Amino acid sequence: MDKPKLTPIGIVQAGVLWSLATLLAWSFTQYLMPLRVASYWLDDLRLAYFSAPEPQHDDIVVLTITEDTLAELPFRSPIDRAYLAGKIDTLADKGARLVALDVILDQPTTETDDRKLIDAFNDFPGAIVVAAGDRQTNLTERQIVAQEKLLAGIPAGLAVIPKTDGVVRYTFPGRQSDEKFVASFVHTMATQLGKTPPTHSRRLAFRPPGPDRSTPFRIFPLRQ
Repeated sequence: MDKPKLTPIGIVQAGVLWSLATLLAWSFTQYLMPLRVASYWLDDLRLAYFSAPEPQHDDIVVLTITEDTLAELPFRSPIDRAYLAGKIDTLADKGARLVALDVILDQPTTETDDRKLIDAFNDFPGAIVVAAGDRQTNLTERQIVAQEKLLAGIPAGLAVIPKTDGVVRYTFPGRQSDEKFVASFVHTMATQLGKTPPTHSRRLAFRPPGPDRSTPFRIFPLRQ
């Protein structure tokens, strides 16, 4: 018996049915929360257990401020501005192309230490990006004024990380803040490196651990 052949009309009908089924499945995962959460978890499992290992990235270094770091400083908060200035000068000497400081500078310390940090920003031969807050992140008017004074002329990006189901899964391009668009911390970094980041939120491209289970990026705690 000959197999039935699809007519042109049948092909169109099959295409329409396939599109409707795809749209319906997408709608269920977007608007029915249990299905949407399940979709997130399945994606997480796929990334965690089925992604091919990648070697450790050799162009990015993460320097962390730990409890041991704070124990060496004269006070915990605000973090010693002269200390931060010294680390930025060290990175300049080592040839860093960009320094992204994930510290909110929302209040002054001593005039001398604040000036050292501002001078370190301005003297850095590469690109500098500093994390910033706004009214939507609950900064007070006094904090906003102090932040604007400390970061005058310095590229800054919003330190906001949206989460879905308690997990960071999407990029954050930025948002309207005080009647102007303010880019996110990460997007500002990309711009300072001459890249053109997307203007809309996108799924993160997670970098899996290396074959030796090494971290995606080199991580070192800051010490004196």
